[in-house]
Amino acid sequence: MAGLLVSSAEFTGGAIAPRWPVSRLSAEVMSGNVVVLRGVFPAEELLALRRAAWRWAQAMDPTAEPGPTVNCHCLQSGISRLQKTPHVYHSYNFNRISALPDELAGRLWSFFRPLLQFQNALTGNAARLEAFEDGLTARPQLIQYPRGGGIFGRHVHPLDPQRIGLIVGMSRRGTDFDRGGTGFDIDGTVIDIEPHHDLGDVALFRFDIPHWVTPSALRTKFDWGCELGRWSMVLPTY
Repeated sequence: MAGLLVSSAEFTGGAIAPRWPVSRLSAEVMSGNVVVLRGVFPAEELLALRRAAWRWAQAMDPTAEPGPTVNCHCLQSGISRLQKTPHVYHSYNFNRISALPDELAGRLWSFFRPLLQFQNALTGNAARLEAFEDGLTARPQLIQYPRGGGIFGRHVHPLDPQRIGLIVGMSRRGTDFDRGGTGFDIDGTVIDIEPHHDLGDVALFRFDIPHWVTPSALRTKFDWGCELGRWSMVLPTY
């Protein structure tokens, strides 16, 4: 029966090098397992990117809806239009990294280029960054679940074209957040990856498996303007 598998990977030479062969990882995920790769990215570099993204967003007004070809950030709450699912999170959408200030762009490229290369290797896709109307396009995104009420209810995605989703942990439990994590429903069994998914780890999952993000601790005052909370890096493709 499918479930949770934990392995490891290194980030070397600008590429993700998993301990298991990519073919095995892909087969395990597509058979229904959630795989957590421990220790992939340097913690301090992830935290530096997070701070840079937060500062960038503080200097501009949020948009009501993330545009598919622009850089923007959105304070998203309510019932999602596509998923019909309750959610509260702050999305940071970097669809044109090349148009961003050099420091932020450089930090984003250093993560999203190897992530896309790795995701394409797992799926057999040929997605590109900033392709838009010219082909399968990867849309880099950071998601912050604020303390005091961040949540994303149970939802599913179509399997294609993405096939395999990835979630990079960008937060420290006990420092940035105290409660909340990603769960999956695999053939009726609930899998909570949070005890195994820390800052710098990458979780891989079959894209059509039901999943959710449990609520952050409600004892903390909710504040859209606070950098703290539970952060993730994702790379959806369209």
